[in-house]
Amino acid sequence: RVAAGPADAQRLSAASPEADALTERPSREARADPEAVAVLRRVPASVAVLLPTLVVGLAAPTAQGDAVPAWFMAFIGPFYALMMALVVILGLFLGGPLLHGCLWMWGGLRATRGLEQTLRVMGYYLAFHMLGSCIPLLNFAVMLAGPAFLGMALARIHRTETWRGICAAYTPLLLCCCFYGAVLIAALALK
Repeated sequence: RVAAGPADAQRLSAASPEADALTERPSREARADPEAVAVLRRVPASVAVLLPTLVVGLAAPTAQGDAVPAWFMAFIGPFYALMMALVVILGLFLGGPLLHGCLWMWGGLRATRGLEQTLRVMGYYLAFHMLGSCIPLLNFAVMLAGPAFLGMALARIHRTETWRGICAAYTPLLLCCCFYGAVLIAALALK
């Protein structure tokens, strides 16, 4: 019996081969490349940020004393788009292996799923994260709750417990906070 949709998938037991077939990843030809998806999802947001900045930058007065020069305002949009693309690439290829290592540290890796799956999840997460961080007032929720969704996706793709994925997603954030606290304490101790 082949399941027709998500309702049928829930009725199938987790141990049945039909349920396992529903959670398998698509073939290599049928699925999108996570890097390409992350970059493609960034294009509309980059254009949405770039166009108003260029219009405001070119219309900015330059004769007043403390006004921002027009060339600077026109430069901000392309610089922002370039930096966000760089963050996506670095986040994917540096953050992905770091996240994979954190998942290993929490005991969430399985022999059948490798780094490629973690990079795939990281690519989708970065696309969501970059788009959500451009929306005012929503960006704080994306920054705080985004790693939880990343952890849930990691747990699902690696077929492990949800708490392991969430702990792995928040571990780099916790390490950065601890490092920042140590640097702050060391700076205050040197005064």
